[in-house]
Amino acid sequence: MEEYINKYAEDIRQFNSVVKRFEALKENDVDGAFRLMKDSIQFFNRWSLIKYDIKRGLKRGEGAAFKERLEDMCRYLKEVETTSRMIWRLGKEELRSNREGY
Repeated sequence: MEEYINKYAEDIRQFNSVVKRFEALKENDVDGAFRLMKDSIQFFNRWSLIKYDIKRGLKRGEGAAFKERLEDMCRYLKEVETTSRMIWRLGKEELRSNREGY
């Protein structure tokens, strides 16, 4: 596992950045939600490839907890993308309706 941590150090840093940004995201931060939506789907794609590469290199039953963690990380990134997209869309609609009210 240590070899994977070293090999994917930058990817891990980016994943942790998404986690921190999602924790700090406010429901009225339309721009932040848009950037987080874009980043999280890109990182989902990257981690999906990492998961594939790692699972391909492990034998059946080997590294089960590690494989499960990779699956959880991909699921988390997809949920962040979905939630951020919802915040962005609602915020965008709210901004539009506020402009029309003037």
